[in-house]
Amino acid sequence: MINHIFILLKKELKLLKGYVITFMSLSFLLPLFLYLFFSIPLSFVFTNIKPIYKVWTLPGICFISTIFMLFIILYPNIKEKINSEFLFTVPISYNNILISIYLFSFVLSFVQFLLSFFLISSLNNQYIEVLDLLLMYIIMFPAVLFFTNLIIIFAIYVKNKLMNQFLLLSIFIFTSFGLGAFFPLNYYPESYLLLFKYFPLSCTILNIQKINAAESIYFSYYIISIVYSILITVITFIVFQDKIKDRSF
Repeated sequence: MINHIFILLKKELKLLKGYVITFMSLSFLLPLFLYLFFSIPLSFVFTNIKPIYKVWTLPGICFISTIFMLFIILYPNIKEKINSEFLFTVPISYNNILISIYLFSFVLSFVQFLLSFFLISSLNNQYIEVLDLLLMYIIMFPAVLFFTNLIIIFAIYVKNKLMNQFLLLSIFIFTSFGLGAFFPLNYYPESYLLLFKYFPLSCTILNIQKINAAESIYFSYYIISIVYSILITVITFIVFQDKIKDRSF
């Protein structure tokens, strides 16, 4: 089992090597785009936030660029797997396939998070200790798992290419402006907060912002993120297994 997982993971990493230039370009361009077109202009609007707005948005930029990169890389890759006849004929369990996808997602997200963090923190002349940086990613880990599961489910059920593009744009807008990455959640109406305050992605952004501000995290929010991630992982395993069974006949 473990051998199969690492073989599949090695295959994923080899595929990524063919897109090194594209990957590296997007890795730097995504956070830079968010910083130049969102963080800097909005810093003239949110002038009473502590720490200063451009520093406050560092977690949001790192988080958004990370999950957006995951969608760009993982979605077509998973889509190809689902439509491929090869995976349904080789003696590899669907569990191994999913675990290799998760491992690839964790590696990819960690690299993207680090690149985004060092780029934006250098632009802000900001210093954060290595332990705080690692803690940020540990806090983000359940959200990465949650979002990876969403990508897998979308890849299974979304068929239309136009719908794919609409979905990508919607995710970008919602995660950027609806979960506290660039607009503080306390600026939203109470009814909106009741809906999304405990959403795993918004909980993650808020806790990373807490670390960035040298404050204690909301441990209950982290537990909520873990619970949601476990639940959607179980759902994903069931959905993926059903997809394989459908393709087997």
